[in-house]
Amino acid sequence: WCYQTHTSNSSSKKGGADRLKKEHILNTLADACLDCQQVQAREMLRLFRELTNQAQTLELQISGYLNSLKEGSIDYLISAKHSPLCDKDHRQARPGQQRPHLRSAYVAMAGDLMGMHDTLPSKNDRFLYDAKSEVQRVLGANISPQFLANEIMQSIDVNTFVNGVLADINNQSPTADRTIDRRIVFRWAQKGNMKNPHFVFYDEDREDDFKDQSPSKPNEENMFQPFLSKKVLLDMLLSMGFLQHEPSYSGSDDDDKKAAGNNEEKTNEKETNKADPQVMKLKNWLVGKINHNAIEVLEKVVIAHLPALDDMIFMLSMLWKQCPYS
Repeated sequence: WCYQTHTSNSSSKKGGADRLKKEHILNTLADACLDCQQVQAREMLRLFRELTNQAQTLELQISGYLNSLKEGSIDYLISAKHSPLCDKDHRQARPGQQRPHLRSAYVAMAGDLMGMHDTLPSKNDRFLYDAKSEVQRVLGANISPQFLANEIMQSIDVNTFVNGVLADINNQSPTADRTIDRRIVFRWAQKGNMKNPHFVFYDEDREDDFKDQSPSKPNEENMFQPFLSKKVLLDMLLSMGFLQHEPSYSGSDDDDKKAAGNNEEKTNEKETNKADPQVMKLKNWLVGKINHNAIEVLEKVVIAHLPALDDMIFMLSMLWKQCPYS
């Protein structure tokens, strides 16, 4: 069914980005149904959040991108600490030693401390106890969830995060499958979050701020769409609480004022340092500011009794009618 829908839509040139979004959702659903129930539950909740527009703020959309990096870091940690057993089938490894359930263990232990999305499926994994035991066997029985969260967050490269968000917003393709909606970037800036909201657009007077980026300027058709410099994006991420300066960084506001009084050149140097990702790190606690879990009623339906494929398709088709992409 997913394949027929995909090929049917592909044969038509109509739809553009909306068609690509539908294909992405259908392919995600099809791939999930080829995996275990734990993966299906996680993808169902993620698709539900996507179809019901639960990421309508800039903070939530950037958090969604960061969440994919957290998941990638957990997968890397599993590969580093649990290979090759984690990728063996049921004939060679117990369920608690396999990747999907090990992922549940790491998310259940440290996911809330990292502000991860949809941690409830992991906490209800039927093999969670065995998977946690395997994690403790490998990492030590006294492993602290806070220590684990810090280790995972520190493994995410700040430049990778910043450049990924920048590439998503500045993507010039008319059919780009975006994580971040460019329309809400300017809305966020207009709500008093920036001294000059128009800094989210390209400006030839600030050409030097864009010269090391690729692309370094928007296409003609995107001239009136947000196009960020890395310097502006870093300021935005700092103000939203995704980044913070390293404790060793001494570029406080008081230092800037002293530098301004003594020497203008020192002030310029300090400002340059403040916009350098090398002196920044990711914050690992966003709970309270962002609600990461999907609507409770769907969580109970999916977790308590995962539907068969036909039921899953029916549920998504009902949501599809309410979807802005349909």
